[in-house]
Amino acid sequence: MSTKRRLACRSVDISKSGDCVICRHRISLCALVVLSLSLAGCLTTPSSSPLEPLTDESLAPEPIRSLGLAIHSLCILSGVYALDGGPTNDAPVSDERSRSSRRNGTVRATWLGHSSMLLDVGGVRILTDPVLADGASLASPLPPILVRRQDRTANLPQLDAVVISHGDYDHLHEPSLRAIASRFPKATIFLPERLGHLARAAGFQRVREVAVGSSSQLGRVVFTALPALHATRRNIVGIVDGGAVSWEFRTRSRRVLFVGDTAYGPVFKRIGCQRGPYDLVLVPIGASEPHYFVGDMHISPEDAVRLVQDVRAAVAIGIHWGTFALSPEPREAPARRFRKAAAGRIDARTLRIGDSLVLP
Repeated sequence: MSTKRRLACRSVDISKSGDCVICRHRISLCALVVLSLSLAGCLTTPSSSPLEPLTDESLAPEPIRSLGLAIHSLCILSGVYALDGGPTNDAPVSDERSRSSRRNGTVRATWLGHSSMLLDVGGVRILTDPVLADGASLASPLPPILVRRQDRTANLPQLDAVVISHGDYDHLHEPSLRAIASRFPKATIFLPERLGHLARAAGFQRVREVAVGSSSQLGRVVFTALPALHATRRNIVGIVDGGAVSWEFRTRSRRVLFVGDTAYGPVFKRIGCQRGPYDLVLVPIGASEPHYFVGDMHISPEDAVRLVQDVRAAVAIGIHWGTFALSPEPREAPARRFRKAAAGRIDARTLRIGDSLVLP
């Protein structure tokens, strides 16, 4: 299908959605706010994956896309995407460890917002991409938050491992890492290559950098770094300065896949063929709009369903949504789209922050 025809189809769908009236309103506001800045040449670098470049013809052509990415980035920084109203309350987090996880392979997953998930797998407690500390930080600036929450680092249960998917500020948050390293000095942190120095600077003593395709074991769990179609942009202008990975947590009886942030591509079908099936996949579903600007960085809820099918997962939990104002979509839109696309195809779940899913 040609670019013009696909965009026309997208326009028809958008016109039927009340949510997207809000999207268009926000984009218009943002364009007015940052037009002069974008015309001055403040551009964001498009993603370029060394694995397989995205060939999605719905992406806007250059230089329109670079200009659009600049506007999109300034909308995030200026808080225009947070104009949907006040933040909502999250739910309390249970500190209960799954006592049967060592005995019968139970998996417990508790969503703490964005890509932060508290997992019990094989008797090992794992925290993914923790962004839990309160307050502003010049070292790790965050977008406007969409939920009311207290600093969760003080209430975390005992941790065995922390896992980082990549180095973006909303995934590798230095204040959260410092607080966790202080509370749990024996915890081991797993990161992609070239990010270990940030963990050491935060106070972690047990730091493991894992290359894509390599593994490291802790207790009964084997941690394997797998590909992700994303990159680290640890700077406010969006320049690529590092890589990103997905993480597999495997025991003799369980397989869990954590995808902190990614675009969609054939690599996930290869993962499914070579390493699946999975009992559970944690898949990003938010921050995918405007797709014609960010489609090679962030997966859509519909493509997230395809990813779940590709990796042959029994259950999927949607993450990376509803926590930070990263796109013009209304807060609940990614969850609704994910569940709608999954209906009759996969077992897809979305949780409130603080809620848990237990796989017996």
